[in-house]
Amino acid sequence: MNVLPAAPALHYQAKIGTSGGTISASSEKLVFYPGSGWSITASNEAELTLTSTSAPSPIVNPTWASAFAWMQHRSLLVHAEPSPAPPVDVRLPTIAVVSAAPGDLYRVVHEQDGVCPDGEPGRRQQVAALHDPDSHPLVGTIINDRTGLFCSLDYQESVGGSGLVEARGSAELRFTSIGSYYLMTSAQFRMHAESDRGPVSMSAEISLSDFEPLR
Repeated sequence: MNVLPAAPALHYQAKIGTSGGTISASSEKLVFYPGSGWSITASNEAELTLTSTSAPSPIVNPTWASAFAWMQHRSLLVHAEPSPAPPVDVRLPTIAVVSAAPGDLYRVVHEQDGVCPDGEPGRRQQVAALHDPDSHPLVGTIINDRTGLFCSLDYQESVGGSGLVEARGSAELRFTSIGSYYLMTSAQFRMHAESDRGPVSMSAEISLSDFEPLR
C-alpha cells in the first residue's frame, strides 16, 4: 500500500455529457435514460456543484473512500440491501490508497500490461468477487507501474424488473494526483437496457474539477 494524505470533504464541479440517451441530474440524484422518450425534462448534459460527503452517485464522487465502498456494495443501478454472505473484515484505509483489490473480497484472475488513462504504463488486472458477485461490482483495475497506485477502476452492475427485461451498467473511474491528494477526476459510464421498446444503449463522459476543501 502507498500512503497518501486522506482527502478532506470536498466541494467541486461535475460536468456530464451523454450520447445515445439523456440524464436528469441534481445534487441529490442522478438518473440516466438510455434512448429517447423516457423523460421530457432530461437533458443531454448537466453541470453540478457537489460535495463529496453527499454526492448522489459513486461515479461523481472523487474520493478513494467512495471507490473503496463501491467495491464492497453495489451502488450504481440500484442500492441493493447488504449481502447475506458471510461477513468479512475489510477496513477502509483512511490515509492510504491500496494497490490491490481487497483480498478478502476479490481475487486476481488475469494480469497483463496496460496503460493508465494519462498514458503512463501500468498493469491491467481482471478481478472476480470471492462471494456474492451481484453485490461486489469491481471487475478490473489498472495499477500505475511508476507509483504503484490505482489509476483506473472498472465496475459492472446489472438489474432486472421494474419494467426492464434487463439493464447493465459499467463505469471506469480514472484517478490522478491533485495537489497532495489522489482523486477521481473523470469517469466513463455505459448502459444497455432492454424493454418492450427494444434494446437501447447510451454512454456518458464525466469530468470533475475545481476541488476545494469544505470549510
